[in-house]
Amino acid sequence: MRRLLIIITIILFNSISFADEICNDDRKIWIKQLKKDMARDFVNPVFSDKECVAELIEHNGISMEQHLHTLAAVKRDDFKNNSIREERDFLRSLFDDIDSPKENK
Repeated sequence: MRRLLIIITIILFNSISFADEICNDDRKIWIKQLKKDMARDFVNPVFSDKECVAELIEHNGISMEQHLHTLAAVKRDDFKNNSIREERDFLRSLFDDIDSPKENK
């Protein structure tokens, strides 16, 4: 889960057009080190050839798109699980009295 969060963060905050605008030697060195660090955390990572973006294309032989679909399926299954939904509803009901102030007459 931590790895996926890192991947999503990198994808969201390292936009390719922004990276191309400020691509300098310091950034290239930083991205190269980031790719080395990520390579230690992932199994068989494949990065893009871009020097200014740490774009992970696949790891462990599975593309990032497939990982995102798998994560979405897991989240969907959790949402469908009635016991988890009942726990959420119970916790929300605990705060109903707090959220709706009573009228003073």
